[in-house]
This record gives sequence, C-alpha cells and structure tokens, in this order.
Amino acid sequence: MTKQVMTTILLSFVFVTMAAQTPGDGTSISFTTEYVGTGSQLPSGPKTPITPPEVSIYGHTLYFTGSHAEFLLTLTDEDDNVVFTTIVYDTDTQVVLPSSLSGTFELRLYIGIYCFVGEITL
Repeated sequence: MTKQVMTTILLSFVFVTMAAQTPGDGTSISFTTEYVGTGSQLPSGPKTPITPPEVSIYGHTLYFTGSHAEFLLTLTDEDDNVVFTTIVYDTDTQVVLPSSLSGTFELRLYIGIYCFVGEITL
C-alpha cells in the first residue's frame, strides 16, 4: 500500500514538471522536411520517415516537447539573412530568442542530413 502511494506521488511530480515546461497557450509549429546531405539519398535513406521535434512558441521562447536529437537552429529573415543561430542540445527543453527580433522568420532545424523548415512570427 505504501509503495503505491509513493509511486502515485512521484508520478504526480513528474507530470506537473512536464506540464510546467510548455505553456498551454503556445502555438505549435509545423515543419516540412528537406534533404540537405550530399550525394544521392537512395538507397541509404531511412526506411521509416524521420519526424521533426515537437516545437511550440510562446512569445520569444521556443519549447521542445519530448525527446529530440541535438540540432542546429537558425532563423532567417525575409531577405534570406541568418539573424540567429544556436545549437540545441538533446537535453534542452526551451530556447529564448532575442527580444530585438520581430517579424516573420523561417525556422530551420538541421539534424544530420535533414533540415526541418517552419515559419514563426515574433
């Protein structure tokens, strides 16, 4: 009986911590996938589709839900100028973007030979 109570309490803390990391009113970002490796993708391409990290934005903060690989994150403005870049490690759950940025940007996540492209407005 005591083990069940302790397990329930511990799981409650885990779920509360996970919910606190991502705001409920954040906007989910959808991505398209691009192959950016050199050479032919076939026949060595993955047999299952590669999925992008789950990313949402609230204000100037990007939130990463679930597990993800380490990747390079870039923001490009409408003139194709890279205005922000950072490495997001596999343990990172959020990235705060500079508050000086405003407008619409192309968000690019480079993971290995793939790039996930989305659009955000700050």
